[in-house]
Amino acid sequence: MILKLAIKSLIERRVSVILTVIALAISIAVVSTVEHIRSEAQNSFNRTVSGVDLIVGPRTSSINLLLYSIFRIGTPGNGISSETYRIIASDSRVAWQIPIALGDSHQGYRVVGTDNTLFAHYQFGNRQALAFAQGRQFGSSHDVVLGSDVAKDLGYSLGDEIVLSHGIAEVSFTQHDNHPFQVSGILAATGTPTDQAVHIPLSGLAAMHGAGGHNHDQPAPNEHTNHANDDVAVNNHNEHEHEHEHEHEHEHEHSNNDSQQAADTNTGIATVTTLPVDITATLIGLHSRAQVFTLQQAINNYPGEALTGVIPGIALAELWQMMANVEGLLRLISVLVMLASILGLATMLLASIRERYPEVSLFRSIGVSSGALLLSIEAEAILIAMTGTLLGLGFTAIAAIISQPWLNQNYGLYISANPISGNMMFFIGALLIATAVVALIPALKLYRAARIVSR
Repeated sequence: MILKLAIKSLIERRVSVILTVIALAISIAVVSTVEHIRSEAQNSFNRTVSGVDLIVGPRTSSINLLLYSIFRIGTPGNGISSETYRIIASDSRVAWQIPIALGDSHQGYRVVGTDNTLFAHYQFGNRQALAFAQGRQFGSSHDVVLGSDVAKDLGYSLGDEIVLSHGIAEVSFTQHDNHPFQVSGILAATGTPTDQAVHIPLSGLAAMHGAGGHNHDQPAPNEHTNHANDDVAVNNHNEHEHEHEHEHEHEHEHSNNDSQQAADTNTGIATVTTLPVDITATLIGLHSRAQVFTLQQAINNYPGEALTGVIPGIALAELWQMMANVEGLLRLISVLVMLASILGLATMLLASIRERYPEVSLFRSIGVSSGALLLSIEAEAILIAMTGTLLGLGFTAIAAIISQPWLNQNYGLYISANPISGNMMFFIGALLIATAVVALIPALKLYRAARIVSR
């Protein structure tokens, strides 16, 4: 009976009720959108890379290096020389390296110069490896491997020929017509910026830019140069002893590497120690994670080139810490908007109390208790709050669906259409409790009026 009274009363005042519901829905949409984007952005960033112990790039801030090397956000600075890459690769603590070279694009999608170690060692999410939906990895300098979104959005399939553009702008006036590429593989969807990338071999990148004046495939696995100063972690040693040690290490290392590289070649993964071009950054996996801090320190203090070594997890923590104040401010604004809407709801109910006096007399005459009338006001407020909440969450879901392609292409963010989360459930619970408390003001006023009528 209480619910029926509440529904009939809401229908009688439908115009003011609809306006109140819309105002509340907008406030809920603001709260849920802020919270949804915050949580989904963190989830998207956290699942983008897994298993990488260190990111090395030219001297810059750790957050900047993380953003452009992993998430393709921002513009990279100077590159890392091939010699420095070779020295890092020769360090005994390094298990594998993935070179990353940025600076070109294809119809708005970033081009990533790399080698087949990307497909062998790069992981995302819960240590999930990259998989091919179609085709294979690089076999020549003319091969290109597309992310799933690139292939889908541009309609490419295996064997299609594409021409890349210089620079990262969506519109470029410089086309690399001298070195077209052919689609050799399409990666399975990952929900990370990898889906938005065009991957080409470093040898193809060098040929495209005319490095060395000739085209060449990926360097042979057993291309080596002298290993003087190879170990970036060895510091403060006698210079002559250092060179003498490396002469002996080179003989032992060379024989081991030859056998390892022969095995790698059989699996189609070339272990490259000399690069045809300078690179933007390199992703490093270690034999033991316990050595990551010592290697990071050695890289940061490397005298041959200004480098920055970044531990991905720590850099992400720094990013979220930097964003904490902004998140707190947005949450505060959202809560204030929500409270304003709740107070507006209470104002609407209070304004309707005087109109209800004839109803109160009627209900009391047919035996409706004062407590039932109080609860009917509470029920009205809760129904309005629940309707506004559902509409607000619906607005957020629609906004997520509409903005997903834009967020994906520009920022590599993957936002789900489901705005419900633990924090959002807490907000909804707090909203309903606050609504019930604020609604007590008009409810108690109606209750006292009913008590007077009963006398």
